[in-house]
Amino acid sequence: DDGVIFISIDDNEAANLKLLCDEIFGMENFVAQIIWKKKSSPDARSTIGAVHDYLLCYVKNAANPKEAIGKMDLSDKRKASFTNPDGDPRGPWASVDMTGMTGRATKDQYFYVKLPSGRVISPPAGRSWGLVERTFIELLADNRIWFGASGDNVPRIKRFLSEVEGQTVPTYWGFDEVGSNEDASEELLSLFGTPGIFDNPKPTELIKRLLEIGVKKSESQIVLDFFSGSATTAHAVIKKNIEDNGNRQSISVQMPEILDEDSEAYKAGYRTIADITRARIDKVIAKLKTEH
Repeated sequence: DDGVIFISIDDNEAANLKLLCDEIFGMENFVAQIIWKKKSSPDARSTIGAVHDYLLCYVKNAANPKEAIGKMDLSDKRKASFTNPDGDPRGPWASVDMTGMTGRATKDQYFYVKLPSGRVISPPAGRSWGLVERTFIELLADNRIWFGASGDNVPRIKRFLSEVEGQTVPTYWGFDEVGSNEDASEELLSLFGTPGIFDNPKPTELIKRLLEIGVKKSESQIVLDFFSGSATTAHAVIKKNIEDNGNRQSISVQMPEILDEDSEAYKAGYRTIADITRARIDKVIAKLKTEH
């Protein structure tokens, strides 16, 4: 029931795939269609050059999707936004808006606030406070309300980095976050020593993001890749387990599709795509055993 599936597709078949998956998995189990920017610039020969793919995401149990999809780790940029201007012993924090929508507010969310500067304010025009007065008083007593360095700003709530479990997954992933096709080709080159061993591979950082949000590290969960290609998924699982001491298991499935005799992989001695899949897994394991 905590299962999740991600399927990569380009513009040519995205619409058909969505309809097919709705029928097989159920429309109610659809979570999102994520856009991955896979390269920096379009092909100059194209009329309109595609620089992205889609990742369709479905969960097994729509009644509790958060059992299958968790939050992703904070990026270095996001972590850097947490500071500690007031020297709070709990460490770095970021302030968030304390106001809320008027349409959902109760009368308890309209109250006066006396700022440290002595000025008394009510919620901004067209807004309410995002919490009731009792909760505000509790947060204020716990030094979780920020009025700005001057003590005269509209109050905001302090969120401490140490208490943040992660951030909500967005539907757009840039190659600066999760890698590009070019990055993936560089990864293969470093392993095989031969350029062009596999066309349009995916970067391990992309798959690591999927593992991050869809596979709990504390359990022996199985990651099944049934179109393994260049074995990016197996590579990513091994790397992620090393990084966070996880115990994810990986199964790679790849048909022994015959390689073109003119391909770089064939010239390098491989005869099927499955040969490349197995070779990469072996090379990754050998490399990481040496490094760790």
